[in-house]
Amino acid sequence: EEGQLKVGETVKIEVDQEKKLASARNHTATHLLQAALKQVVGDQVNQAGSSVTPDRLRFDFTNFEPVTPQQLADVEELVNKVILKGQDVEISHMSLDEAKKAGAMALFSEKYGDVVRVVRVPGFSMELCAGSHVKNVGQIGMFKIVGETGIASGVRRIEAITGKAALDYANEKFAVLQKAAALLKANEDDVPAAVEKLQAENKEMAGKLADVAALQEKADAQQLIAGVKEVNGISVVTGKANVENMDSLREVADLTLSKIESGVVVLGCANDGKVNLVVKASKDAVKRGIHAGKIIKEAAAVVGGGGGGRPDMAQAGGKKAEALPQAFEKAVAVIEAQLA
Repeated sequence: EEGQLKVGETVKIEVDQEKKLASARNHTATHLLQAALKQVVGDQVNQAGSSVTPDRLRFDFTNFEPVTPQQLADVEELVNKVILKGQDVEISHMSLDEAKKAGAMALFSEKYGDVVRVVRVPGFSMELCAGSHVKNVGQIGMFKIVGETGIASGVRRIEAITGKAALDYANEKFAVLQKAAALLKANEDDVPAAVEKLQAENKEMAGKLADVAALQEKADAQQLIAGVKEVNGISVVTGKANVENMDSLREVADLTLSKIESGVVVLGCANDGKVNLVVKASKDAVKRGIHAGKIIKEAAAVVGGGGGGRPDMAQAGGKKAEALPQAFEKAVAVIEAQLA
């Protein structure tokens, strides 16, 4: 990794047996994976690339649609069943013609010599391969698929791990499950039921909060109506609603307008320094000359914002919450001018 070599020096070279065996596990597992994919997904599966490292394996293959979760589970189960049989991996050398006649899988893009190396797991997999492999499939230990994605049109990619990496992965997932169980105050086996119960409780609570919000909107509407004023024969309601967003503000405005039946409603709300404004006008008010879009344009300017809309409905935003009272005054002034 560092330093210099000089002519005449004696060098000792050692293979990192742990890394080599980890790579061999992933390489043999890649052969098993391809054979399992052909059995479960179909014969249209053909290798389109692969990568084998001590940490994981990556296998690219031809297939016109994603592999379903059930198919992935079946592939994983099939590979692990073969691993548990503990069969020896047979490696032999023969002519290319003999290997093809025996049914060995080969890559069309590869160039092979007259004599080829055949790696065989009896009764399951046989491929032409020059790489390192385990002596017995049982050495793979455990096979776990961790990802399946599309990388090009008609090409999918599976990533998987084996051996200690797979065991560490399983332990990490179980640790997460244990943490979830502790937070839910349940056993690991009861986590799904506990989550479903929690979801049901949240849904019930959300419904109750919605009911409370609806009651609050009605209360806001009633309080706002108490301050209704007449402007040139038109009922006008202005004021601040105790809501948190534009959607809720529009609902209060609709409710308020429905209560007074005829007139103009100008409402605002302020949260986190942001201001929302809404103007709603009844049909007869619009016929009298009211234009909600023009009213809100003037009012929004007072709170440092802008907006617009139709004659019967308009909305705007701003950033000067402290100027809301002046914005309502401006809206009334514009209404008076429109009705003059």
